[in-house]
Amino acid sequence: VYYDTKLFLDSVKYAKKNDITVGVKIPPSLPLSLQAAYLAVKSKVDFITFGNLVAFHPIPSENPFVKIIPGAGVGGRPLKEEILASISYSSVIVDYRKTAIMVSGGVLSGRDAYHYYLFGVRAFQITSMLALKGYSYFPKLLKEFNEIVDNKKDLLGSIYRGKAKSVESFIKTGKKSFEDVKIKINLEKCNGCSICEDTCPRSAIEIRNGKAYILGEYCEKCMLCYHRCPVNAVEIQGIEKVFSNVLSSTEEKILRLPVFGKLLARIYLGKGVE
Repeated sequence: VYYDTKLFLDSVKYAKKNDITVGVKIPPSLPLSLQAAYLAVKSKVDFITFGNLVAFHPIPSENPFVKIIPGAGVGGRPLKEEILASISYSSVIVDYRKTAIMVSGGVLSGRDAYHYYLFGVRAFQITSMLALKGYSYFPKLLKEFNEIVDNKKDLLGSIYRGKAKSVESFIKTGKKSFEDVKIKINLEKCNGCSICEDTCPRSAIEIRNGKAYILGEYCEKCMLCYHRCPVNAVEIQGIEKVFSNVLSSTEEKILRLPVFGKLLARIYLGKGVE
C-alpha cells in the first residue's frame, strides 16, 4: 500500500472485477492507519482488518508494557488499545456503519472482544491465544462475551466510559477533531523531487519553482505525501489533539517512538497492562 499505491489500487480493481472478495489489513500505527483506510475506501474493498502488523515495528525491549509472545510477535492488551485508537483515528475516512471491519490481535478475553464490539467490529481473528491455549479457549471466550452482551455487566468498561457510547458518537468526534489537523511543507527541506505530487490521489500538490505546495481546497489529509516524502519535508500538526478528543482519559498518555524515521503514536494505559 505504502510503496506502490497504483499497484495496490489496480490489484484490488482486478480482484473486484473478477468477483473476488477483497479485504485489507491496516496496521495499528499512525498515521499509517489513516493512509491505508483512505486507499481501502478509494478501492472499495469488502472489509477492513485492523492489527497484526505491530510485530514488524522495532519496539525497544526495555518498554515493560509490551508483551512479546514467542512465535507470535507482539500481543496482549497494549495492542488492543492501539487498534482502538487506529479505528477511531480512521473514522474520519471510513464510515464503520457501512463498511465491515475486523480486528486481529489484542483479544485475551470476552471483555476485550466486547470493547471491540462497541467500536463496530464484526469479527475477530484469533491467532496467538490459539497457539498458547488451544481450541478450548474459543468456547470460553464466546461464553464470556455473550454473558456481557446479554446481561450488560460491563457496558463500556471504566477506561472507556463516556468516551465511545456508540459508533456514531466517535465518528462524529473524530471528524470534528480532525479539522484541527494541518499539513504543510517545509520549503527549506523540500528538494522538489515531485514524489508527493505524483502520490497525491486528489492532485492537491503542485510543484512551483522547484518546491512543493499544498492546495488546501483539494487536500483530504490522507497523509500519503507525509509517508512518501524522502526528505521528511511534509509536516503534520494537531495529531495529538485527535487522540485527546477521541480517546481522552486521565489514565492515558501518548508515547512517541521513531519508526522508519516517522512518528508512531501509541496509546498506553497505566492500569491493567500486561
